Amino acid sequence: MTTATRTRRAADLRHMVGNTPLLAIRFRYRGQPRTVYAKAEHMNITGSIKDRMALHILRSAYREGRIGPGDTVVEATSGNTGISFAAIGRALGHPVVIFMPDWMSVERVALIRSFGARIVPVSKEEGGFLGSIAKTEEFARQQHHVFLPRQFSNTANVDAHAQTTGPEILGQLQANGLSPDAFVAGVGTGGTVMGSANSCASTARTCACIRSSRPSRRRCRPAARSDTTAFRESRTSSSRRSSTSRASTTSSQCTTATRS
Repeated sequence: MTTATRTRRAADLRHMVGNTPLLAIRFRYRGQPRTVYAKAEHMNITGSIKDRMALHILRSAYREGRIGPGDTVVEATSGNTGISFAAIGRALGHPVVIFMPDWMSVERVALIRSFGARIVPVSKEEGGFLGSIAKTEEFARQQHHVFLPRQFSNTANVDAHAQTTGPEILGQLQANGLSPDAFVAGVGTGGTVMGSANSCASTARTCACIRSSRPSRRRCRPAARSDTTAFRESRTSSSRRSSTSRASTTSSQCTTATRS
């Protein structure tokens, strides 16, 4: 597969990653009606928001000439990122090697292998997760034609969410005459919350960006009027959908926005 073919295929995969529905979850809190809008990231190609980052990193590497035909994608991960690179990397014709701690679940390991990736387990004695990162660097020094995504230090991780996740959320809310009071996300690499905050920063009013690992607030600036309390990511790794499922639906309990 040539670089041009891979670039076109990566562009095609964009239709299966991102532009996920925004679900309105309505409830009562202390007797008052509230609404939380949840991004349905389980509808990405492998069921995870990490698909956004994996595809964006690979597309950026193609544009910049940092990855060639047949290069091996090698990453350290504890789970979802490995699943995303295993699926998307193989779809683009790349061998994939995943270094991960040897105490990860059997199901997670099996899912990564099901996409054709090779797993290298790393014990606690070998450094666990930090040891996994070190081993990817060692692998790249010893082998030729290796591409390291380096999710923890690659700015394309943040850019993926600044260019897709954040704008999608703001656009979906604004289409319904809303703007966010807060953005809530779990933190692993920090790419989701940093990228979405960067996107929010270009708009008019303040919104709290909250990471769920511990109490912390970063100020960002989304649009005009607000009827929402917060919005957050929704992930279910067991859910899947086909690339042709793009219908927009509305009910009393949820509102979804269609993909392009």
